[in-house]
Amino acid sequence: MANILTHSIFGDYQGVENRVTAAFLHVLNIGGEPLLRYVLSAVNELLPANEISICTQLGKTAGIKKMVFDGLISCDFSFSYIIESKVKANALTSQQVNTYRLKNPNSILIALTPDATVPSSLNPGDIWLNWTKLADVLISYEDENQDDLLKYLIEQFILLLNNLNLYDDWQNRVIVVGGSWGEPVALKYNFYACQNNRYFKQAKYLAFAYRNKIEHLFEIQGTPQNDIDLSQQQSIPQSYFRQYEPLYKKGDKRELFWLKELKNVKINVVNDNVSKSGRRSAFTQRQKYTTYEKIINAKFTSEL
Repeated sequence: MANILTHSIFGDYQGVENRVTAAFLHVLNIGGEPLLRYVLSAVNELLPANEISICTQLGKTAGIKKMVFDGLISCDFSFSYIIESKVKANALTSQQVNTYRLKNPNSILIALTPDATVPSSLNPGDIWLNWTKLADVLISYEDENQDDLLKYLIEQFILLLNNLNLYDDWQNRVIVVGGSWGEPVALKYNFYACQNNRYFKQAKYLAFAYRNKIEHLFEIQGTPQNDIDLSQQQSIPQSYFRQYEPLYKKGDKRELFWLKELKNVKINVVNDNVSKSGRRSAFTQRQKYTTYEKIINAKFTSEL
């Protein structure tokens, strides 16, 4: 193991897992014990009060086969946390976890992975964070902290996670769908319904491309639901069916988004999308994704 101060946040490791772990440990090293306690408290782990050593792996020793973990947080005679990082989902195996446990029975394993749920390979007592959760915790700490260097490192770490597609910034994501039917319904009835089980990335906002522009932004209320019979929704009045779906059959299933228009947010994004022949074409046939910052500042869809 080598002290984290000897490594650059960006370039000393070619392996992605080693690079992102080293970057995280750099952030921890600058933030010190207060930041480490803050991160661990997010997973209900209490840190003993001791002087802490933060290290990253030295790397494989030529000609010698030995187990090397990605990072280590420790205090002599008290505790140690072994960090194992994965950049692919479902990559942490039970064999790997049990090997750590066998060789380091008094250490606690911290697994950093992109999985959406706790990996089944982990044992009781192991700690897990996905990269998105870790990023959100660091962003929250950054907002409360006045250390300019630490703020900079956290921002650079989040940028690294974004570049590696490890951070799902869904709270900044906007789904843009075609709106010839959807926008008038959303404005009048505060919902969007589409074919059942249609795949969408998780997002906080939804907008409609309608009449060659995007000019209304909606916040998605709750989690979109599948297998919904619109006729059984008390919040959807009969006037909707009379005006928009007179042929709707009871029992038909849809995916349903409840929406709230952000009336204090003004957007006016003109569609400048053109086909190969040079004719103006629809911005999206199904859905596209952009960010809140882009959509409130853009003048043309090409900026999204």
